Amino acid sequence: MFEDEKMIKYFRDGEIIIKEGETGKDMFIIVKGKVSIAKESEGVKTTLATLTEGDIFGEMALVDSQPRSATVIAVGDVRARVLDRDSFRSLIAINPKIAMLVFDKLCQRLRSVDDALQEETVRDTRIREAIGHITLRRGII
Repeated sequence: MFEDEKMIKYFRDGEIIIKEGETGKDMFIIVKGKVSIAKESEGVKTTLATLTEGDIFGEMALVDSQPRSATVIAVGDVRARVLDRDSFRSLIAINPKIAMLVFDKLCQRLRSVDDALQEETVRDTRIREAIGHITLRRGII
């Protein structure tokens, strides 16, 4: 089942594999190549990660029915195995350890986001404190 060649898709350099905001039902496993994960907010594009062979993306679509949370773009030519929700459920019925691997990846990414949010909060606090000190020294307040 997992070796089925029909489950392989090919993407060219710069091709959008997943578009933020669209509905998804597939997860991808990178067989060859790499992809860039990006989000756009207020016209500013931020690269969140670069994934390579063996990495997965789009896995949240197998768990929930929410729109895609980021855009995934091929960096060079990419070959990826595609797993839809039904295939994933069939696969984990045969081998539940696969579900744990996906949940592990989800948890890793959530922790990474938590760490980044904490760093951003600390940075913002330091900037506000520095502005406060400068303002006090100059007698603006």
